[in-house]
Amino acid sequence: MGSLRCAIGCWLALFLGTLVAQAAPETRLLDPPTGEILQRDVLLWWEGIPEGPDAPIIGYRLRVDGQEQFTTALYQALFGLTPGEHTVEVAAFDARGEVDPTPATARFIVLEAEAFEEELNNTEETANVLALLTTITGISDVGGGPDRYRLTLPPGADRLAVMVRFREAVSPETTPIQITVQRGTVILVEEEIGGASGPRQLSAVVDVGVGPAVYAVEIAPNFDNIFLSARYALTVQPLTFSPQAYADLEPNGTPGSSPRGAPTGGPADRHAVRHQRRPRRYGLLPPDLGGAPAPMARS
Repeated sequence: MGSLRCAIGCWLALFLGTLVAQAAPETRLLDPPTGEILQRDVLLWWEGIPEGPDAPIIGYRLRVDGQEQFTTALYQALFGLTPGEHTVEVAAFDARGEVDPTPATARFIVLEAEAFEEELNNTEETANVLALLTTITGISDVGGGPDRYRLTLPPGADRLAVMVRFREAVSPETTPIQITVQRGTVILVEEEIGGASGPRQLSAVVDVGVGPAVYAVEIAPNFDNIFLSARYALTVQPLTFSPQAYADLEPNGTPGSSPRGAPTGGPADRHAVRHQRRPRRYGLLPPDLGGAPAPMARS
């Protein structure tokens, strides 16, 4: 009898343990960096897989180098990473309070090496060829004109992430800079950072379209005083991941929190003005619409 009770107890423990394991959501990082990288700025995307239709995912536990936070976003821009090893963990949690017991994890090493813009690069003919997955340091000043870069995405890339930040403290004596991304003659992104009250960093995600294409990135001073300049860091990161990661993202239910572009998330969503200091997703628009950006994401 004792052996029978033990067998039944072991079976129940195994069965209940299986149920508990199946009840938790899962998390997947989408094309995260690995090994040694030359990026000081990294954009991470992830997706959560719910256990079932009655247990929707409501957020994520994000841990970066041991620092933990909770977020409802599907991505995070990490700006100004120091050289050395970094670890990022993401765990989905659902409406029942269940948390993924095996977080998705990315480990990578940021190298000491730095890359710098090559002058002169203020014309299309002299534009620097921009290395992907590398942070480039440059200086934007009125006297030198815009800094121009060109790049070609690798096969299979779905999105292009562009990250720009100031390398030093921004003050009223620092010129704002304008960031423009083009595919051929179509303008995909037009944003500004800097100035006394503007955002200090920007991350934008661009839909890359179909077929091979050359992309142009321009960093231009946006001020009339020729004595002002700004030292910036520019990173371009190709992305390849599944459609679950590009859903309409919240909050965007009020005029002050709404991105521009065609509504994608229901009648309550508003799409009129730009987010600041948040990654944006931009869709390709035909030239007859002026190539206006359509941001759809936040950090």
